[in-house]
Amino acid sequence: MATDALNRDIEQLVQALQVLASDVQAAAQLSHMNDTQFTRRTYVRAAFALFEGNINLMTEVILAAMDRQDIQALPLKTLEILRQEEQKLDQNGLPIVHIKFRSFHKRIAPVFKSFSQLYGKSFQIDKSTAGWVDFKAAIEIRNRITHPKNAANFVITDCELNTVQRAKQWFANSVEALLNECD
Repeated sequence: MATDALNRDIEQLVQALQVLASDVQAAAQLSHMNDTQFTRRTYVRAAFALFEGNINLMTEVILAAMDRQDIQALPLKTLEILRQEEQKLDQNGLPIVHIKFRSFHKRIAPVFKSFSQLYGKSFQIDKSTAGWVDFKAAIEIRNRITHPKNAANFVITDCELNTVQRAKQWFANSVEALLNECD
């Protein structure tokens, strides 16, 4: 059952996501009006700000709910993923916490599932679709333009732009399915 604090956290999450979604929409309009490599890269960056912002904001809501004990304790591995850390034992058997960043796409499923648990659900993201394949391909496109090895890495083809657009739609549909399940 959702508490008042959880409802406030969700309201703030939605407000933040609306800002990110409007950025993606503005970038799409800019690219549509003036299709250049700059506007294509701007669209890709805005889309990934939305994806990653969504996952990070959802994670913050989950962790805050855990702090308030609004959600049952999550498995240690899930907590490590959410907190981007890893616990190991030192030579005396005492736990030591290390920062461990995980690939963005590996965090999506546990974050969605943990978020659904705030509402007593167990949502599983569908990775069997072409949308998931597009999403993973879009990650490679984003990685290429943000960590280029040469000037050619900045070029986004029509096909690649379409892949990112389909990935955005898949992600939006996945978030909508999650929220519908939690409603």
